[in-house]
Amino acid sequence: MLAVSEAFEAYPFQRVDVDQFVKILKQVLEDSSLSKREEFVSDLVDLFYRANKRQGPTIEFEDLTSFLIEHEIQTFKLGGNLNMNYYESSIIDTTTHNNYIEKIYYVQ
Repeated sequence: MLAVSEAFEAYPFQRVDVDQFVKILKQVLEDSSLSKREEFVSDLVDLFYRANKRQGPTIEFEDLTSFLIEHEIQTFKLGGNLNMNYYESSIIDTTTHNNYIEKIYYVQ
């Protein structure tokens, strides 16, 4: 995301149109397996229009990051990438906890 942010900063007012957006993301993601997909460019165009809340001809980096965060939250709510595996922590509390209890309140 840092590379995408820096690329946005190179444009006037840090806003890009759909062609510039596709060019930036193609360049940043060229080494990923995503770029090998047949529908890669059309997915980038779709991403541009989904993230463009202002419905204008350009988009800011903040629009993109907001959309991606909201998308991840929505996916998490629907149980998408929920990982409930238990891993024991390597951090161990070595202090003793021998304090006595002064008062106990019972609340039904």
